[in-house]
Amino acid sequence: MKFRLYFFFLLIPCSSVAQSSYAPLNEDYYHWIDRYEIKAGQTAPQLFTTIKPYQRSAIIGFIDSLRKLDVFQSTVDEFNYGYITGDSWEWSLSGVAANESARPFLRHFYKKKSDFYSVTTPDFDLHVNPVLYLGAGKDSRRDDMLFINTRGIEVRGMVDNKVGFYTYVTDNQAMLPAYVSDQMTDTGVVPHEGFWKNYKDGKGVDFLQARGYISFAATKSISFQFGHDRMFIGNGYRSLVFSDYSPPALFLKGNVKVWKLNYLFLLNQMTADNNARSNGIFRGYPNKFVALHHVSLNIGKKLNVGIFEAIIFTPDDSLGTDHFRLEYLNPVIFYRAIEQQNGSSDNAMLGFDFK
Repeated sequence: MKFRLYFFFLLIPCSSVAQSSYAPLNEDYYHWIDRYEIKAGQTAPQLFTTIKPYQRSAIIGFIDSLRKLDVFQSTVDEFNYGYITGDSWEWSLSGVAANESARPFLRHFYKKKSDFYSVTTPDFDLHVNPVLYLGAGKDSRRDDMLFINTRGIEVRGMVDNKVGFYTYVTDNQAMLPAYVSDQMTDTGVVPHEGFWKNYKDGKGVDFLQARGYISFAATKSISFQFGHDRMFIGNGYRSLVFSDYSPPALFLKGNVKVWKLNYLFLLNQMTADNNARSNGIFRGYPNKFVALHHVSLNIGKKLNVGIFEAIIFTPDDSLGTDHFRLEYLNPVIFYRAIEQQNGSSDNAMLGFDFK
């Protein structure tokens, strides 16, 4: 039932508003953008930094608006501006020209500095990049050499300027620092990841990572997104809802950004105990769902205030008598009242945040 409902939302007719993919979560990349938002204050087009990731089109609109305000004054700022606009060059007039390669590889590859292969037509936009990350190091608390070995591919684009898509898949092996290994011993979790396997006699970890989604803009101010990816809700490195520690998960998201308001509706499926075994036999993984509303308001140039409510529920209760509650698919209702009316034992969170 739940998947049919997801696709029901996705089949809502959308207008010709161009739909952007999202810039993947990255500590340094998002630190730059948030830093410039703090320096300049909230300017149009506005970013609501409590909800991450950001759309590439919104990032470029924001960065270009700061360019007009002379926020980029140092050499480092100029480098950051060039990097950010080049990374999402399809949305930036200055980024298109600056991102041209003087000597494309074999005439077809790296025509743009930031893309291994790209295609741009009035009806289709495609960006393909290999993913390769190799690193090595040493830890005074471990005899083995630390390393990480990541190989994969990333693809993003748009169809008919209406539907955006993104996919990312990598194979990874890593020997992690001692402080991370200690934490894994306590929690059984690799930071940012779900299922993982032992590697090199249990000294390292081996895991696949796959993320992907489709998105579209119903109107200029309303957008929808469905897929499996990471997200962050809150300010700083930790939050009460989703932190930077969480792995990719299935989600359905609707967002309304109008005037100085941003409204988020989110349904997220979480899987627990991905590595749980019973006498060496794999069992089914328990699932929980999070239904969340979050609304935030920009006040002046330096203050953002938000309120949120969330319900955590599961059809996998110990008695097997619960079910997937369709009431929580309502994007504009007070969840706590519904939860009480159902007489359920679902967990409810109410709170506010400010920045």
